[in-house]
Amino acid sequence: MLLPLYLRHEPTTDRTALQFPEPGRPRRDVVAYADEACTVPKGRWPWWASYAPRRRDTRVNLNCFWWRAVWLPDSPVRSRERVHPVAPNGLVLLYLGAS
Repeated sequence: MLLPLYLRHEPTTDRTALQFPEPGRPRRDVVAYADEACTVPKGRWPWWASYAPRRRDTRVNLNCFWWRAVWLPDSPVRSRERVHPVAPNGLVLLYLGAS
């Protein structure tokens, strides 16, 4: 029996996609977590990756180990304005960090 890996779609962290957004096409990465509460991240597949897991997948290979894919509802953040707040001068505030 495979151990569970919790997956969901979240807004992308790709700087280029955030800098040059396409209207009507939100970029969403697939993010893997070790727990159902989504507090311990295990991995991330960028929006452009053709090898990213799909909702129809029941197994996922991450770090040379097979996991049972448990899909969670997408991240509640949907709009670009809620992901990246706008400053009073009209500039989008981006907070980028390495993990």
